[in-house]
Amino acid sequence: MRASACRVAPMRREISVLRQVLFIVLSNGSSLIATAQSAAVANLVGKSSAAQPHEAHGRVLYEKRCKSCHGANAWGDGSEDIPSLAGQRELYLMTQLAQFATQERNGSTMHEATSTADVNNPQSIRDLAAYLSRAPANPHPEHKDADETAAASGESLFQRNCAICHGIAAQGSSEEPIPALAGQHYDYTLIQLKSFAKGHRGQVEAPVIDFTARLSDEEQKGVADYLSRLKPTDPAAKP
Repeated sequence: MRASACRVAPMRREISVLRQVLFIVLSNGSSLIATAQSAAVANLVGKSSAAQPHEAHGRVLYEKRCKSCHGANAWGDGSEDIPSLAGQRELYLMTQLAQFATQERNGSTMHEATSTADVNNPQSIRDLAAYLSRAPANPHPEHKDADETAAASGESLFQRNCAICHGIAAQGSSEEPIPALAGQHYDYTLIQLKSFAKGHRGQVEAPVIDFTARLSDEEQKGVADYLSRLKPTDPAAKP
């Protein structure tokens, strides 16, 4: 292997850290996605990433353990606080599944679904994430009633405070556990924003909580509505 190739991974890590530091400085702590993981989660995600994905097995697991809540197409139900998972970033899905499996993220129903022997292992986590990330995204997510002023305000807030991590198209990242937000249900996103603002979600950096806590109810609604109306990008596309 050439020396230049050997330097790629360390350089990427340095760029990632530098981007986060610059973001905190430039935005005065407006928004940041947590990338810190416990040893248990990092170990499980690392082993899952190293496994060869088998989408067919992932589909079997999804239909057995997830379909009853997230629906046949993995499009979720925003009013029930159930997110759309189809087309989500694979690394983010693996990370969240690992957090649920180790009970480091709250969610009793998800703890039950991921604690079973057929799911709580690196291969199955990779297979589930692979299947979901390649599934067609929901073409008709739930929206708020049309309000151009609120949507414009939401776009401005997102682009100024969130796009540096989530991407200008809210497409997330394939190299860091940063989720795609485009095309997510309005009600689900709004519930999450309010949860962040109260500091109730685990694995979230303080700047995210600080940013969401400063949002008014109308600003939260604007951001949620804007994201619900964005067309999801191809999950294979890089941010």
